[in-house]
Amino acid sequence: MTVTFEGRNLSGEYVLLEAMNIRSIGPNLALAPAADPGDGLLDLVMLSKAERDHMSAYLSDRIEGEDASPVLFVHRTRQLRIECPQGLPLHIDDELWPEDGPPPSPMIVHVPISPESLEILAPAPRTR
Repeated sequence: MTVTFEGRNLSGEYVLLEAMNIRSIGPNLALAPAADPGDGLLDLVMLSKAERDHMSAYLSDRIEGEDASPVLFVHRTRQLRIECPQGLPLHIDDELWPEDGPPPSPMIVHVPISPESLEILAPAPRTR
């Protein structure tokens, strides 16, 4: 897998690669504990085959109910480019993508951060 961001090339084989702007994925797995959705940066979490034991230990601790922190490298960036080999399974927001299975051909994924691209509406505070 080819992974580039801000002039850096961290290509390699990864068991896990997550581009995050929140601290947790799935069932409260805090892979990027310092992530801040308002800072304009992605937290890129990468786990190589050699680091697999760190993740196994973290998952075991979480299953046992411990408030553990993973030992993972996190890189912060404003944009990311990933070249995925043919047949690599992907997920986007906890959903398999594409739904009908891994892509049949190599794919290039570009993930930019767009500041203030999400607007949240909330009701006005109640007055008494």
